[in-house]
Amino acid sequence: MHEFGRGGMMKYAITTVGILLGVLACAKLGVGAADADDSCDTARGKRVFQQCQICHSLKPDGTHGLAGPNLYGVVDRTAGSAEGFRFSKAMRESSLVWSRENLIEFLTSPRDTVPGTSMAFGGLRNREDVDAVVCLLAAESS
Repeated sequence: MHEFGRGGMMKYAITTVGILLGVLACAKLGVGAADADDSCDTARGKRVFQQCQICHSLKPDGTHGLAGPNLYGVVDRTAGSAEGFRFSKAMRESSLVWSRENLIEFLTSPRDTVPGTSMAFGGLRNREDVDAVVCLLAAESS
C-alpha cells in the first residue's frame, strides 16, 4: 500500500492518466508496440475500396482491373512493377515502394505523390477512409 501524502494521490492520478493518453495516442498513430492491424477496419476498407474497383482488382489471381493494376499484395511492392500491367513512365520511374506510409500519401493525393501519374482519381479526402483502405490492402498482402 502506497502512502502518497498531501497531493500525492492527485499527482499519481495525473501521471497515470498522462501515460495512458500517450499510449493511446501511440496506438492510434501506429507507433510503439501497437500494430496498425490491431485497429484495422477492413469492413470500412471494403466499402471505400468499391470506388477503387472501377479501375483496380484485388483478386489473388493477379487479374488487372480495367484501367489500373491489381492491388492484391501491393504492400511492400515496388511501384510500377506489377507483371502484365502497362504503367505510366512516372510510376515506373518513381522508385517508390508501397509502404503503408507511401500508400497513405498516394491515396490522399496521387498527383502530388507521383507527378505525371496516369491515375485519374484525385484522392480520398477522409483520413479514416484512407487508413481503412490501407488496412484492407495490407490484409490482402499478407
